[in-house]
Amino acid sequence: HCDNIVKTKLEVGGDEKVLSRASKMQVFTLLLSFVVVYCARADGTAQGSSYDYGKHSEVLMSGDRISGMRSKGETDFVLGGLIPVHSEDPNHAGGKCGEIRDDEEVEAMLFAIDSINANASLLPGITLGYDIRDTCYSENIGLDEAADIIIAGSADLNLESCSDIGSINTNATSREITLGIVGALSSRVSRPVASLTRLFKVPQISPASTSPSLSNRDLYTYFYRTIPPDDLQTKAMVDLLSYFNWTYFSTVYSNDAYGKDGIEQLHKLAEERGMCIDKDIPIESDFVDDDYLNLAQTLYNSSSRVAILFTHEQNALTFFEQVAKLESRGGRPMTWIGSEGWVTAVNTHDNLKVIATGYFGVKPDVKYSEEFYESYLWSLTLDSNKRNVWFPDIVELIANCKIDLAPGVQQCNSSLSAFRLREKSIIFGAQVIDAVYTFAHALDNFLKENCDTPVQWSKANHSCFGQKRELNGTALLEYIKKVSFTSPTGNVISFDENGNVISGYEIVNFQNLGSDGYKLQPIGVWKLSTTDGESGLNLIDTDYQYGVYKNNSVVFDLPLSQCGVCEPGKYLFSLPSACLPCLGRNYSNSSYATKCDNCSTQGDYWGDSPTTGSSHCVEIEEEYLRIDHPWSIIIVLLSLLGLLLVSATAVIIVMNWKSPVIKSSGREQIVLLLSGIALSFILPFLYVSPPSLGVCVLQRMGIWICVSFTFGAVLVKVVRVYRIFVSTTHVRFTEPHYQILFTFLIVAGQLLIVIASIGYRLPGVSRILRKNSDISNINDFPVNVLSCVSDHTAFLILSIGYISIIVVATTIIGVKSFKYPKNFNEARFISFCSFALLLIWLTFIPSYFIATFRREFQSAVVAMAILMMAYAELVCLFGHKLFVIFFHPEENKSTLPTSQSGYNKEKDTQVVELHSVVSTITSKENN
Repeated sequence: HCDNIVKTKLEVGGDEKVLSRASKMQVFTLLLSFVVVYCARADGTAQGSSYDYGKHSEVLMSGDRISGMRSKGETDFVLGGLIPVHSEDPNHAGGKCGEIRDDEEVEAMLFAIDSINANASLLPGITLGYDIRDTCYSENIGLDEAADIIIAGSADLNLESCSDIGSINTNATSREITLGIVGALSSRVSRPVASLTRLFKVPQISPASTSPSLSNRDLYTYFYRTIPPDDLQTKAMVDLLSYFNWTYFSTVYSNDAYGKDGIEQLHKLAEERGMCIDKDIPIESDFVDDDYLNLAQTLYNSSSRVAILFTHEQNALTFFEQVAKLESRGGRPMTWIGSEGWVTAVNTHDNLKVIATGYFGVKPDVKYSEEFYESYLWSLTLDSNKRNVWFPDIVELIANCKIDLAPGVQQCNSSLSAFRLREKSIIFGAQVIDAVYTFAHALDNFLKENCDTPVQWSKANHSCFGQKRELNGTALLEYIKKVSFTSPTGNVISFDENGNVISGYEIVNFQNLGSDGYKLQPIGVWKLSTTDGESGLNLIDTDYQYGVYKNNSVVFDLPLSQCGVCEPGKYLFSLPSACLPCLGRNYSNSSYATKCDNCSTQGDYWGDSPTTGSSHCVEIEEEYLRIDHPWSIIIVLLSLLGLLLVSATAVIIVMNWKSPVIKSSGREQIVLLLSGIALSFILPFLYVSPPSLGVCVLQRMGIWICVSFTFGAVLVKVVRVYRIFVSTTHVRFTEPHYQILFTFLIVAGQLLIVIASIGYRLPGVSRILRKNSDISNINDFPVNVLSCVSDHTAFLILSIGYISIIVVATTIIGVKSFKYPKNFNEARFISFCSFALLLIWLTFIPSYFIATFRREFQSAVVAMAILMMAYAELVCLFGHKLFVIFFHPEENKSTLPTSQSGYNKEKDTQVVELHSVVSTITSKENN
């Protein structure tokens, strides 16, 4: 219909007027544009004939809500779509849709499918259909709709986690299968959906989800995207900050997967560059206008002149609405830097253009499809677009009219092209087209490699006729990984190993161009090299705008927003250059630090200058009873001296093994006593050794076994003497082997308690950080007090009680034995030994608990108590024997003990009988 050449001439007042060449060209251009647009809008004509927007879709309902639409008629494959046509209802977060948002991305997907179906060289003989759902930016709704798409479009659902169980038969083997899902547009919706698509092995390509966490191949194996991830976006932002030398700025972010992941990465990169963060404020999902107003006021009252908004579109628009309401902005403008989530949105809101003038933005470096706009989108009217179930609502939104006649409201014109009423504003339409074409090229490559020409597809077998290889999500994913093509948008599409499209970012500046209005001006690009991974910012030389003054005049002068410089060991507290020291365990090794790092992340470390400001960390000194401590030296010397005396005593006793003074004491008991005393002199060495697991086990067992051994031997010995002199008949169980048995039974009782305590609380090394007790100098170097983990209180009391019973019993029997015949001196010295042990034990118990405030002193108390008990036993039980052997050999012979009251025939007869028992035992020892 448009093959004729348009010719015209203009007449004014009936006379032909000759125009200048320039005027004629302008008129011709206008007329030609009118003809092109008219032809493009004509139903069933020119290019419009290849588009199917005149066909009705199958409407999908969820309650009273239109949840989606599905293509009608015969198709070979279906592409699922998860696109937010409505926003999320702020009063029902996660479960209900709010106001109509936009559906340009829906039309972009339909345009791409129509173009592919009309393309004779791409997927010839194959027809694609669609199943598009409205996610309303809700995780719950998005997950429900994704599950419905997968189940509705799959004959065999292969569950990754249930591969051994088999397939889920839906009795729909002849139905077209779902190739994959295009979407979602937000990261917080894409993450749960990506987990679902991995489970069902369905490829998913998102045109707008930028969270770096989605690059995790282990969690999101089937997820790909045609937009670069935020970790690249944040690099571009930090490079932009560095270019203008803005080292001091604030950050605002949406508190969800998109905002949190992105801002964390930005903070990390900024810190590496020595930049300073002034305010860091999240936007919560339940924010209302007053919250946004407070946020804006906080930023204007801050020290920085630059703020980064890493938010979703709706968050940014609501924020700027509140900025516009501020009565005063302190006489200075702010410079905003926007993420791709909202950077193009302000251009479509006239009430926000003035206040947002001068903001910088980072958006994917993608090319818009002019064919999509001029041949498709602008040709959509209420009369022509029967396919898109949401289109009438979009027309009402854009044109501010009503389809149904209402009082006081303009009725919508059925021939109105609503999308022509606004500028090209979408940033995701091109990526949606790229995602659809990615599926198409992957499928085309599969069919070329696995099918004969022409392609004959079998829906029942999910393969071409005569071919065995079945097309499923896993097979298609192999071809998605390897695609490399130029999309109709002009974007070159290929993916890296993490499923991210290889691309860069465009840097834009929102400028007031006077009579030309407001425009988002491209001012440079940021590219990531695919060969060596180096990235770089390239800005063109232009007149940048940095904001707007209170009187709406544009700011052309570069704002100054820089950190102060602090020496290492200090951090920047506020501008200008307020540097505070990093005290105690904190440190800073950067001149641009805005906070101190903590040495605890490196282990047991402290700042090297904890009272004046630390620039690095040093290891915290460990404190225990070291070998060079004065107490340790005394303990070691006393232990060595004790071992020497025990050794000398043992040698002397062996040399006089058959002498009466030795035999009368019971030689087996002597061996036990000397062994226990020697063990008591060895044990203190453990208390001056560095605490370790082995040392702590030996300490826990050694002290109680050693004490019970020595105390038990003395108790058995004193009981033996007491029974011999008290009994008037033959005394049983006084033989040497019984004495040994009784001693070991006493030790066994204590051993059971020790084993139970170890089972309840295992020995180990306790590390207690002890700081300076001076409150004015609390940051000074502390010490790590190392000690062995003590018994549980219950077992400690039980052990002390057990030994106390032995000591008290020994003392009582020793007192009773003290009155026996004076020339049987063994009883007296055993009694002296019991008194000494009781005194030492009563002194040790309170000292042990008092010394708990200093663990090294507690170790010294235990060691000294063990040494004193050992020396008491050695002197009391063996001192007299050695004295007799060396200085009074005349007493070293068998004599009949006499009573203390002189000669009494009847009394002395009993004594003789008692002595006969001793003689009997002694004679057995001689044998």
